[in-house]
Amino acid sequence: MNRLAEAVPAHRRALDLYAQLGQRDGEAMTWNNLGLTLEALRQHSNAIDAYTQIMCIYTELGMRYRAAVARQNLGRVLARAGRLEESHDALEEALVTFVELGAKDAETSVQSSLGVTLRQLGRLEESVTALTRCLGLCAEFGDWYGRAGVWSDLALTWVELGLHSKALAAFTRARDWWVFLDSPEAAALAEHNIAGLHEATQRTLNRKLFMA
Repeated sequence: MNRLAEAVPAHRRALDLYAQLGQRDGEAMTWNNLGLTLEALRQHSNAIDAYTQIMCIYTELGMRYRAAVARQNLGRVLARAGRLEESHDALEEALVTFVELGAKDAETSVQSSLGVTLRQLGRLEESVTALTRCLGLCAEFGDWYGRAGVWSDLALTWVELGLHSKALAAFTRARDWWVFLDSPEAAALAEHNIAGLHEATQRTLNRKLFMA
């Protein structure tokens, strides 16, 4: 943590130098490094400012892809700061750019983030749509780690929709993928979620029987 905190003034000194030299691209890269550091330090407000600066610079330079990446990062940190509506808007704007540019690899990542944010906003059907699209993109690119993670996110959305059988199937797929990918901690978490869902379903059945 101390090393991270020490990195902040170093990044800011580099920013001053790039600004003096008029090297906007170098300035943007340094803002990005600063943003990542501030995010790691959980200084979300400052990280939001950093990613906003990057976005503005790349927009000014006409670098649409990099500006969209900065907007996606902005959306991520806005969500961590609890500013979900703003996060959703930033992610949607990034998604539009990635789709227009045909950048499906970047679209995959932003669809995943968007699906989670939509679930947190209670927009569950839209969350399912985004995450299902992400599953397809992961399969297209052979991103099996991403696919396993998205199955877990999709399961959580289905739990909130009360679709326990679909959620159970999704958690099971996530577990099987994590086992295949030799990720025991992730597999254990999926197994834990499967057990919890079985218990919740049984409690619901018992309650219904008792009420009858």
